[in-house]
Order: sequence, then C-alpha cells, then structure tokens
Amino acid sequence: MTDREQLTVTAPDKTEQRVVLHGACVSHGAAEGRVLCVYGRKRQYFFQRIENSEVDSEILRFERAVSSAAKQLTSLVSQPPQNSVPNASEIFDAHLLILTSPTFTDGVIEVIRHQLVNAEWAVKLACDEQVRRQKNAASPELRERYLDIIDVAERVLSHLGGEDSPNLQIDKDSVLVAEELRPSTLLELGDNLPRAILTELGGWTSHTFIMARELGIPAIAGIKGLMRSARPDDPVAVDADRGLAVLNGTVDDDLTSSSLPGTTTKPTGGTAAAACVVSVNLDETSKFNEAFELGATGIGLLRSEYLFRHAQGWPSEELQVEMYSQAIAAAGGRPVRIRTFDFGIDRVSFGGMVSERNPALGLRGVRLGLAREPRLRAQFRALLQASVNGPVQIVIPMVSGTDDLTRTRAILDDEYARSEAAFSDIEPPRFGTMVEVPSAILQIDDLIRHADLACLGTNDLVQYTLAVDRDNGLVADWYNSLHPAVVRSIALVVESANSAGKELVVCGEIGGSPFYIPLLLSLGVRHLSVSISSLAAVNETLASVDISDVHDIKQRVLGLETAAAIEAELRRIYLERWPWLVASAA
Repeated sequence: MTDREQLTVTAPDKTEQRVVLHGACVSHGAAEGRVLCVYGRKRQYFFQRIENSEVDSEILRFERAVSSAAKQLTSLVSQPPQNSVPNASEIFDAHLLILTSPTFTDGVIEVIRHQLVNAEWAVKLACDEQVRRQKNAASPELRERYLDIIDVAERVLSHLGGEDSPNLQIDKDSVLVAEELRPSTLLELGDNLPRAILTELGGWTSHTFIMARELGIPAIAGIKGLMRSARPDDPVAVDADRGLAVLNGTVDDDLTSSSLPGTTTKPTGGTAAAACVVSVNLDETSKFNEAFELGATGIGLLRSEYLFRHAQGWPSEELQVEMYSQAIAAAGGRPVRIRTFDFGIDRVSFGGMVSERNPALGLRGVRLGLAREPRLRAQFRALLQASVNGPVQIVIPMVSGTDDLTRTRAILDDEYARSEAAFSDIEPPRFGTMVEVPSAILQIDDLIRHADLACLGTNDLVQYTLAVDRDNGLVADWYNSLHPAVVRSIALVVESANSAGKELVVCGEIGGSPFYIPLLLSLGVRHLSVSISSLAAVNETLASVDISDVHDIKQRVLGLETAAAIEAELRRIYLERWPWLVASAA
C-alpha cells in the first residue's frame, strides 16, 4: 500500500467505517470536526439550511438565475461563439429546453420548499436525480445526454452568485472537503473559517493553500478517492503534519502538531538580517498590523484580486480608490507594492461561461488587462488617486516580453498625465514587472531596462519553466524548486537586476522557506517577500546566518545537473554550517 492509498477497517461497536486517508501536508496543524462537502467548478457551494421565512426569497434567487441563464442561452442559440462546433446552436437550444422544462425548475423549487435548503444545494439534488434517470434511459443516445443536464446545472449555479447571494456560512467545526477548493471560496467565508481543509487536488504552492497557511488552517491535498469516501457530517480527525485524516475515528497518535526536530541551538546576530529586506505578501489589508508586528518592513506584494470579495462583478473605480487608499494609509509610509489583477478570463466572466482549454496559458494577467483596456485604465486611475496617501508601486503580472511592458506603461503614463492635471499632488508611481515565465528570463535585460523594479514570482516560475501544473497531484514529483533550470533562472534574473541597479524582490514559497535562504543569499538576493506565516522563520534564519558564509554556495551548485544533486550538495554545506536548516527541511 502506498502512502496515499486509503485503508478501511470496521470500527468496534460502530456501524460507520473508519477510513484512514493519506495525502500531502500543505498547511501544518491538526484539528477535529465534521465533513462539509464542497461542490461546483465555476462557483463552489455546499449544503445550507434555510428558515421557512426564507423559502420565497430563495426560490426568487433561483428563478432569477434561471432567467439570466435562459437569456444567455437564447443569445448563444442566435449567435454561437466563433470557432464553435458546427451544431452549436442545436446544442444550446437543447440546453435551453432542459433549463425551462418543468421537470428541472419545479424539481428544484420543490426541494427548496420541502427540504428547506439553499438554492445551490437544491439544484445539485435535482440535477443528480435527473442525471440518474437519464442514465437509465433505454436508448444509448439518450443515456449520453446526462452531460447536458450537468452543463445546464453548472450554468444556473454560476448565475446564483449575484447580488442577492447570501454570505457563505459554515458551522464552527466544519472541515471543508473538496475535489479542488478555489481561493475565492475561501475568501467568501470571511472570518467564518473552517477547522481544516482536505482536497483531492492542489499542492503546496496553490493560492488556496498559501492562504490556508496564512490563516493557520491545517490542510492536506492529494487525497485519492476523498469525495467517494467522505460523507457530509462525518466526524473527521486531521493531522496535517503527517498528511493523515481519519473519517469516523481518531488519529492513532495525539492530535498535536509535530514539532520539527532540532539538532542544535541557532545562533543570533547573523549579518544576513541587516543585509536583507523582508516584506510580506498579502491577499487582504486586515493583516497589515500583524505583519508589521512580526517584522515585515513593507508590503512586498498585495494581490489586488482581494477586491472581488467586496464587489459583485468587476469592482468599480470608486471602490478601488477607497480600498487602495485604506491599504496605503494602513502601511503608514512603508512601501506598498500592488500587483494588477492576476487571473484568467474564466474568473471574471461572471456567469458568461467563458472557458479556455488551458487557462494557465490563456487570457490572464497582463493579457487580460490589455484585452480589457478600459478595466486596466480604471485600475491605474484608482491606484494613482490612492497614491496621495503614501508611496505605491505598481507591478504587472504574467509579462512575457517588452511589448507587454511598453504597452501597459504607455497606458499608465497616459492616465498619470490626466490624473496629474486633476490632482496636482500625485507623484509618478514606480513601475514593476513580474518575472515568472521562461520568455521573461531569456529577455530579462530588456525587461529590466523598461521597469523600475522587478518581482520574481518563484511559484509560477517553477510551474512554467518545468511545464508542471502546480495544482496537479499527478505530477507533484516533477514540481521541484531546486531543478537546475530554476536555480539558474533565478541567478540570471538577480545578476541582471543587480547589474542595472534595479530593485529585485523574490516572492513565493522559495523565499519563505528557511532551507532556501542561504542559496538565495549566495545568488545575490537581498529582498524577500513572504507569506505572513513564514515571517518569523525567515527573520530567525537571517539572524542566524552570516553573509560571509554563503558566497561559495553559488559556484558549488550552479554546475550541477539534477535537483537531487543540488539538494544533496546544499545538505552537505548546511550540515557543516547551519545543521538546523537540514532538520527544518526534514
């Protein structure tokens, strides 16, 4: 049995089966609670009870969603998307018939009215029942049509995320269980957080689990067969440190977070602490004070996507001005580096059902901004107006070449000229580029010339350099931050920025892991921006390392041909100089 297979045994004196599940730890900690299954692809949802007094409003939510979906399908019937299949109109027409049929609509309304559940859950139950009947049809052709029912249900669910959508509420002892949990779902919960998270897909560097670590939520990913094994309301015990979850039972050992073994006491007073700046990456502004108390010198990267939790659809320019102003003012004069919206077209279609075959390589980041220029201009205007509250730097994501930078900078300069005329106290912001794709590495000298600063996004750098989906558990073994191509790419970027005298900030999980810090220092990195959960460990590591002890690491690893060889060499060096770093990577 592999470490990710599951073992099922019968618990004594119980009718439930004790199920032991194994996966990979993606956020440390331990917890006990009850399973809350999360469903949906575009908009995720789960079971929620409603009161009798809420039935009519919940039915109205559903009817509005059906109406919006019907209008959309009617439009697609008359004018199918370009490059669609020849019979697209017929397919959309069939979906429209399913959507407007009493079998579907009355079925959902009946579930809401009699089972007192939220509209999303009612759609799921009604869809499941129709799919079951369709699969039992006599004709093989009819049996295959069950996928059309699922498509229609997903379309309605995407429209249920409108302005009258209630805030997501979960019980305090909930453990979220999902095939894949979207960051937006976690954001929608606000302060109403789960005790733990278990998923079939995802990895250490996915945004969901970066957030989980920042929020202190234990999490395990890569659990095979999780959704088949877990049932709503099952008791579950989670020991994320060991990658272990137990349904209908307890973990054999004490459910306490395992402390990493130490081999020696760490010294203090290392010169690296004075030589290196440590900032924080954040998805929200409420953590600013905590970050500064933990030693952050500024906001290394504020992901502006957090605004979408405060708006229905695209956040208005007025809302952006308000939120950016709050963030900059809260920093109290410290640097704030704000990245423009970094997501794909599927995230902002808001019910438009826009999809791409490979969204990771599609219309996202700067590409989406340039394709939707009025939206980009509105964001630039908001950032410029907010900059009267303090220093702000603007960073452009997913840059693949100088054309991306020159086009966006021209738009920013144009909006600055207009804003300066209206607001005389607006200073020109510093303009930065994310470096996270291979083409940017190969053209780094050109990009550096066109930017005031650069942010090296190591999570995406690894993903795109190695062509490994960082959220795909099937290829997790190929996602390796010490791959020679990754290490050499970092070295190239650092050398280019330092030679040009431009500021370089290393963001991502590499910078937040103590094991990598001496290597990064050796490569010339002097500014790290890490998650709030990593701040203490990073500052402690820098305080225990002397810059004079790292200089030879670069030459000892850059010529090595495999990730395993680089890791082995680092371990040999660390055991001689900083043995606690080897223990922390165990």
